[in-house]
Amino acid sequence: NPLLRPGSVPLPIFGHSMRLVGSGPDVGARMPHRNSRNRLRRQLARRGHLAFEVAGSAAQAEVFLRKVLADKARQFARTRVSGFEVPGKRAFYLAATQRLACPDTVHVSALTVGGAIVACHWGLVLGGRFYLLLTTYDVAWKRYSPGALHHEALIRWCYTRGMATFDFGVGDEAYKGDYCDVRVPLHKVEFGLTRRGRTYLAVERGLARMRSTFVWQRFRPWKWIVVR
Repeated sequence: NPLLRPGSVPLPIFGHSMRLVGSGPDVGARMPHRNSRNRLRRQLARRGHLAFEVAGSAAQAEVFLRKVLADKARQFARTRVSGFEVPGKRAFYLAATQRLACPDTVHVSALTVGGAIVACHWGLVLGGRFYLLLTTYDVAWKRYSPGALHHEALIRWCYTRGMATFDFGVGDEAYKGDYCDVRVPLHKVEFGLTRRGRTYLAVERGLARMRSTFVWQRFRPWKWIVVR
């Protein structure tokens, strides 16, 4: 990587992906908690017709996306972290969905029970690689693990279409270890070319040290309540 120059700093988190190799049964055997997940599928099917739906048009994708954004906003509020208050964040997803081909580039899908959306995802497809990016579930259905069932439906969908890699993205969430066989080390490089740039980096590094303090960690959740 030409950007991995002297002065780079390893990040404490990694990228994770799952190679979709072998036969269909081989990929199925790599799914964790198979017995309990099959039981949850049967329970959901008794509540209504269980279906995995991939948006085939921008209009249908936008319907699914608005459900994703609504569920994600509620999740951000529950966990007290920054969400769609960031200018342009919501508009980015809407514009990308409207302008890029579905499902060939932008991939939006939903897991439904009796027509009700219980889990949703917005991601990208590029060069035989599927990128899991924005995933949510309806908390009213939490006991059935709809998010996990949706992930597995996506993995199977990718395999049947000959994709080589299912990319779970950046972050070391525990569930990724159940699926992923590739871990990608990440680095960060920051340098200022001008006085203004060097000043900016100095301020950012000072803020980073402040954010690592105990007092800041206690204050942080309340900061986002005030922002909202």
